[in-house]
Amino acid sequence: MFSRKSCFKNLLIVSISTLALSACTPAFETQSQRCSTSTPVTLATQVSLDSADFTVQAGSDTNEYKLYLEDALNSLNGLQSKSIDVNDNIVTQDLTPDQQTAIQFIIDKTNEKMGYIIESGTVKSASNPIDYIESIIAATDEDEVVQTFIDIKQNLADAINANDDNCKYSNSSIRLIVEDENNSIVKTVNTQLDFNFNPFDESDNRGVDQITLVSLDELIDQPIDELGITERQKQSFFSGISRVSADDFNATGVSPPEVRQVTLNDTDTNETFFFDDDFKVLKLGQLVTTFFNQICTLRDEDGNEIEDANGNTTQAACPTGVATRQIIHPSCNGTDPDGTDETGQIQENFFTVVSGNPALTDLQRLRLEVDYPNNEIRLYASKYAEKILIAGADIDNYNPVTEVITNPTRCEQQAVLNELNDLVTEEERNADGFEGVRLTLIEDPNYDIKYQLDANGNQERDENGNLIVEVEPNPIFTFQGTAIPDRQ
Repeated sequence: MFSRKSCFKNLLIVSISTLALSACTPAFETQSQRCSTSTPVTLATQVSLDSADFTVQAGSDTNEYKLYLEDALNSLNGLQSKSIDVNDNIVTQDLTPDQQTAIQFIIDKTNEKMGYIIESGTVKSASNPIDYIESIIAATDEDEVVQTFIDIKQNLADAINANDDNCKYSNSSIRLIVEDENNSIVKTVNTQLDFNFNPFDESDNRGVDQITLVSLDELIDQPIDELGITERQKQSFFSGISRVSADDFNATGVSPPEVRQVTLNDTDTNETFFFDDDFKVLKLGQLVTTFFNQICTLRDEDGNEIEDANGNTTQAACPTGVATRQIIHPSCNGTDPDGTDETGQIQENFFTVVSGNPALTDLQRLRLEVDYPNNEIRLYASKYAEKILIAGADIDNYNPVTEVITNPTRCEQQAVLNELNDLVTEEERNADGFEGVRLTLIEDPNYDIKYQLDANGNQERDENGNLIVEVEPNPIFTFQGTAIPDRQ
């Protein structure tokens, strides 16, 4: 594995430097215009012998950047099973085999998706393009910094100080390339970087938003912002979002985030890997993996999707041997002659965490929740991605077998919406404040938080603007781990 230092020595900036552009900037250029200036950037590194491209070391002496999952994974060191006895005393014990397997599943998943390496219970490095590019944006060492990123951060700091104009920066001409020993390109990753600051935002959470979008498919000559909706839907992406208070934003180095999120959408498996880290309000780190059912499409003899002139695919029967979902709604299963028939066209996607454990087999959602202040780690699991109530059923008294649709298809969702719309009287439809009809989601008590709703079905908030929790879900396992002092 190449060291972080040697990787950055191969940085290459392909553009007229922004520094040079600044020298030619007319005196009347507004702050908004300065913020919007961007130039193409190419960052090159050498191929790694162990395929760990875009490696970033944790705890670097020259860069204070913290890896996305660093705190959450370090909290798993020295885990103990945690429970409450009959006298309300906290009891900790060694992990059971099932608990060990579940935690190892989480660790393996972070390595699979983002190349995280843990040694002796501590994160040592990560190998993925989003940690890599964001560590460069935060760099201060002369061997790592990129002038383009230095300039935009200074422009943001100036805009915050002036507090009289928007600062919006977008650069979709950022390429991360991996070269072999002959300097031939073996991998290209296209990236888009956005910074936004709005001084006219009067909310309490006024700040700077940093958005990083990384395409994992090789589109060398096509920036991300040039992709149409259909093309984007076919790509696997990393997306990262960070919000920093305007008062805490630093022109150089790292700025302390209030909220930080990273998402990986994998179009091959229809899996979404998501991590949400709240540093200020909830003080929770939540790692989520979700497998969604997948629409099968028409393919040629080689297994490639067949597209029309607009690049759209056609929903079709799944290949022989693929497990498919039973279509429930009559409008979508061929029962209704005026409807459609999706029978055999929806592939079921499940995963197993612990074989032989009913609560951790045939899952579609898994969430690890790290409660930093209480040094408590909770694991939740669900056997479905979504469940809705059929039209006309009572949310307070429904049949959990016959009056719900689990993992509804788009056709089934629309069919239920049509039926809900038919149930609305003309008087209700014309009443002030009528917001239309919407699906009623059914929470999984082993996974979902149930929020308090008002008379119109909207989630209620307290005086601080936070959603009011009505019922907490039941964790499969609860652990006590290693405390992260600066997160408490």
